[in-house]
Amino acid sequence: MRSLVITCVLLITVFCFSPAAKADLWLFTAEAFEGTSEPWYSDTAIGVGFAEYEYSWELTDVEVRLEGGALVEAQWFSYLSSVEEEDRSGYGSSEELAFAVYGVEGLEMPFISATFNLGVDAGGTGVAQLYNVNFVTTGGDPVDVTGARVTGWFEVTGVPEPGTLLMFSLGGLVLLRRRRA
Repeated sequence: MRSLVITCVLLITVFCFSPAAKADLWLFTAEAFEGTSEPWYSDTAIGVGFAEYEYSWELTDVEVRLEGGALVEAQWFSYLSSVEEEDRSGYGSSEELAFAVYGVEGLEMPFISATFNLGVDAGGTGVAQLYNVNFVTTGGDPVDVTGARVTGWFEVTGVPEPGTLLMFSLGGLVLLRRRRA
């Protein structure tokens, strides 16, 4: 009976002190306006110290902001359909905490070219940013391009190393055997 109690206490200790898988789902919006870029940072951070990080993401919209001409006020127009289908979502894994999930240097849409990056920084915070944004003139049209916006979701899961739990359990069993002898 006593060895059963000790085994239970050891297993509970192992589960309490070993990192469990942790997932964070973030909704992001990265914007750029006439020479300025406003990156998005997640409110929470994925835990550090995991053996691997699995991720998945999807762009839900890519927009440009137009104003002037026949437009009474500035309006956002979706150009998600101009992004290649295979560039709208993805998944993968990384053994490093700081990683880039998605990076497009030549994000070409009507009226704009930009670089868009999505990833996790060294502190575990999700980051999305539009930069190197160039607004293209519309020719003879009096409409001005004044902004760009990318929205979507990003999920990251920290996966603990399975060997850690196994080593703690085996160590507990060895201690129990030594006590009995």
